[in-house]
Amino acid sequence: METTSSATEQVVERVLDPAILDEASGLDAILALLEPATQQGADQPTPILGNLWGSSQALMLAHLAGRHGSPWVAVTSSEAEADRFRDDLAAFGLGAALFPDREGATIDTSANPASVRGRLQIARRLIGPEEERPPILVASLLALLQPVPLLADLERDLLTLRVGELLRSDQLLDRLIAANYRRTPLAEAPGEVSLRGDIMDIFPYAADLPLRIESFDGALESLRSFDPADQRSVEVINETQVCLSGDAGGIRRGAGVAAATLLPADCTVVYIEPLRVAEQAETLGIQSPAHERALRIWARELTKRRRLDLQSLPGTLNPVDTRSVQSLAVGMKEVPAALRTVTAQVTRVLVLCQTEAEEHRFSELIAAAGGVPGLEVRTGSVARGFRLPEMVLVNHRELTGISGRRRASTRRPTYRVKAIQSFFDLKVSDLVVHAAHGLARYLGLKRLERSGAEEEHLHLIFADEVSLFVPVSRIDLVQRYIGSGAGKLPLDRLGASNFRKRKERVERGLFDLAAELIEVQARRAARRRTPWSPEAELVEDMVGSFPFVDTDDQHQVDGEITRDLAGPRPMDRLLCGDVGFGKTELAVRAAFRVVSAGGKVAVLVPTTILAQQHFETFSERLADFPVEIALLCRYVSPRDTRATLERIAAGRVDILIGTPRILSKD
Repeated sequence: METTSSATEQVVERVLDPAILDEASGLDAILALLEPATQQGADQPTPILGNLWGSSQALMLAHLAGRHGSPWVAVTSSEAEADRFRDDLAAFGLGAALFPDREGATIDTSANPASVRGRLQIARRLIGPEEERPPILVASLLALLQPVPLLADLERDLLTLRVGELLRSDQLLDRLIAANYRRTPLAEAPGEVSLRGDIMDIFPYAADLPLRIESFDGALESLRSFDPADQRSVEVINETQVCLSGDAGGIRRGAGVAAATLLPADCTVVYIEPLRVAEQAETLGIQSPAHERALRIWARELTKRRRLDLQSLPGTLNPVDTRSVQSLAVGMKEVPAALRTVTAQVTRVLVLCQTEAEEHRFSELIAAAGGVPGLEVRTGSVARGFRLPEMVLVNHRELTGISGRRRASTRRPTYRVKAIQSFFDLKVSDLVVHAAHGLARYLGLKRLERSGAEEEHLHLIFADEVSLFVPVSRIDLVQRYIGSGAGKLPLDRLGASNFRKRKERVERGLFDLAAELIEVQARRAARRRTPWSPEAELVEDMVGSFPFVDTDDQHQVDGEITRDLAGPRPMDRLLCGDVGFGKTELAVRAAFRVVSAGGKVAVLVPTTILAQQHFETFSERLADFPVEIALLCRYVSPRDTRATLERIAAGRVDILIGTPRILSKD
């Protein structure tokens, strides 16, 4: 068995010898259709390349693009499909640009700022010089129907900024607000603008970083880009051009022009699974008359360009006969035998693992099972494997029978901003707590004269519409209210004793709680246990098989949990985080460290649904490792429950997942 670690692009470069596709029947006819002299009229049938299963569609398009210099536009039925197809093209050595939709298929106002930024950047490339146009563009049908700003608007909204020139901040702010920018205390995400005295921050939709503009006496004094995460400067700039165009709106109420009209006239439009695209068009067409008009515009633009369809069903041209690899989804125990069978039938079998650690572990398991002659295992990934007459390309996870593909690099950019301890944290109508007077509502800033000088004050409103103005220099007296029921809480009366009495009761309760916690922690600190000492290489393989890059928080907490488990005291750790931030992955790693050190793990969850979900997650994550996982909840039949209890008593279960049923006496 040959194993080589390399980047995905390097892997798939060697997946197929181009001669295999060149020799396929019908390829010359396909290339002839793409010649500039070929005019594909509305009455001519669209050539359909069929029998292309899974990611072989991206392979075929990558091969055609390498043979033909025409610009390409791949159209999919959904944004998720576009994302996957773009990744597959990259895996086969063809870099493609993704044209995102606004992430608002039915609600025109739900645009994602990052998506709007991506749309504007691609729009500017499409209308720019030919050398800047993306050679291949991938987009969902919805993305092409949604509008982008008119060319005239894009040119009109191009702002030139030079240090030393005159600048009216108020006029620029009005211009940005008219372009649907949002005024916020801090410019944290695309489409936001902030004005604080002589400092204006702009985060243009089409820019990678926001700009900080400082003016003095009506002139632009300094200009620099900055990091939205910590508000620190990145680069000092003397002159720049900024496109101030924003979101053009949705299909119903948007302004501008359909994105499809910007596509190059000489491009070839490729439908990926045309039946699914047609079904999506039908679904969109019944939403509103505006959607019908957008579809008619798209149909008109489509007749002006060459078109090609790629599908898994048989087509008018079937250059390569590919098949599904679903028959290989037999589970890890049966994988070696299944691979031996298929290697005897074809010239080449290539298994792709998403990470080097996953590749290393998979290779070890195959070797332990006696090996598979001629099998190639490499680092890489495609959306779905496929089988050709002479070779098989399959993802390692497809072999284990795990549904779906977990991708490591397609997350959309996010903008994290640290908390600012100032009135910039507050928004009008927020509930706040004054240290002396209690609950009030914040109504904004007001400039008042105090001691012969003007100063900004926070305007707070209490019960009975009584106002209190707090100087910004005493911002430490005010903090935002954090708690439930914010919309129903009664405001405190200014000067009343209710707030003081509540504080006293809370202080007494906190004192009692703190005393109890100290006692519990003192008892825990006095206890000792044998440190968990897992097998380092095995843990490294398991952690390395995680198909995503750890966030900073995950990396930090993973290290803390590791130190806790390696210490002599019982671990007591509360891990908090929003849905999707990777808490379960850290729990799986902690359980695996204990199991690999010879221990047993119980995972207690509150509901049967969560028990089933965690059982599936743990089983999927540890499918390649010798870990026995069991489930106990009311969904498990009495016979299976008895069998599980017998396995537990015999010490054959490593991780037990269940509801409070696992705390029963048996």
